[in-house]
Amino acid sequence: MEKHEKIYVAGHSGMAGSAILKQLKEEGYGNIVVRSHAELDLQDRAATLSFFEHEQPEYVFFAAGLVGGIEFKREHPLDMLNCNLRMTLNALEAACGCHVKGFLNIGSILLYPQSDCEIYREEDIGRIDLQGIDAPYTLAKLTGAKLCEYYRQQYGFPAITVIPCNFFGEHAPMGSNKAGVIPALIERFHLAKERHDPQVVVWGTGNACREFLYSQDLAKACIFVMNHAKDEFLYNVGSGGEITIREAAMTIKEVVNYPGEVVFDAGKPEGRQHMCLDSQRIHDLGWRAGTSFEEAVRNTYQWWRSRKAL
Repeated sequence: MEKHEKIYVAGHSGMAGSAILKQLKEEGYGNIVVRSHAELDLQDRAATLSFFEHEQPEYVFFAAGLVGGIEFKREHPLDMLNCNLRMTLNALEAACGCHVKGFLNIGSILLYPQSDCEIYREEDIGRIDLQGIDAPYTLAKLTGAKLCEYYRQQYGFPAITVIPCNFFGEHAPMGSNKAGVIPALIERFHLAKERHDPQVVVWGTGNACREFLYSQDLAKACIFVMNHAKDEFLYNVGSGGEITIREAAMTIKEVVNYPGEVVFDAGKPEGRQHMCLDSQRIHDLGWRAGTSFEEAVRNTYQWWRSRKAL
């Protein structure tokens, strides 16, 4: 990408999109176009086609999507599938029709199978469970990744999908059933501290492992892949290792400075025991994550507190 070329960031107000927008600006890209959901509903095919025809973006970072935590996914399965699929279909059709030079789609670690003690490689994509609570979202994201592959295969369209591990950071959903595990824990520990609660209860045994990535590192990876990807069209983006939910909770407790006890409720669900990516493909291109988990938690907590004070 040249600094003057027009770049469209879809979903710029979300966690991934806002990080990409911020990083693009920091790296000197000045010709960036964004639209709020009120200005452009990507589920509307005609509106999406019209937008692309008018703006003629040269590169697209597709970070738009409907996301949510466990309860939200349970209550809105049709929305999770329908909204995410429609947005991806419309954006790809419009981008291909306008001969976009590069289209980067953000996938999900849920595209990989449920199995313990396994590091997920790009070749494993698609061997998924479509029976669980994540099935609607997973199906939409898998279809999006395959659409990128098929557009590339049939039309030579330069579509790439990056598959991040669990990521969090500024602009993460908080205070609702859309919050992911780290933002939810940050808020829970903070509120417990304010209320002088004697303990914080964390779902599960605490032994489940996750690989967490700071959203700003994800943004750097997306821009790097757009500029350096070669023949491959799938790239895992991970931080390089797992930590347990217990370790994550204790780090958050320390960052928030919560003085009480942490209790793990083994009777509550905790999902897969392991979720870790093999990021060798992007490492071979020359990219690695640079932010520690503790630093990412501190940055996210500081951002949330500043927003809460408004």
